[in-house]
Amino acid sequence: MRDLDQIKRELLSQLRSDSKFSFINTRVILKTGVSLREYKPEEARDPDVVAKVLGVLAEHGFNLKQG
Repeated sequence: MRDLDQIKRELLSQLRSDSKFSFINTRVILKTGVSLREYKPEEARDPDVVAKVLGVLAEHGFNLKQG
C-alpha cells in the first residue's frame, strides 16, 4: 500500500461493513491521530503516516501489503 486511499479501499473491501470500518478507524485515530475517513492531502502519501497506519492495522489482524 502506497497511500491512505489504497489502504482505505482495501480495508473497506475486507470489512464489508461501515460499522466495522468505524470501529477500526477509531483505533487508528487513537494510535496515530489519523482518520481514514478524513485525512489531509499531505498525510495521504506520507510514508511515515502510511507505515504507522499499517502498523496499527496489523496489530488488529489486517496485514495489508506495502508497495
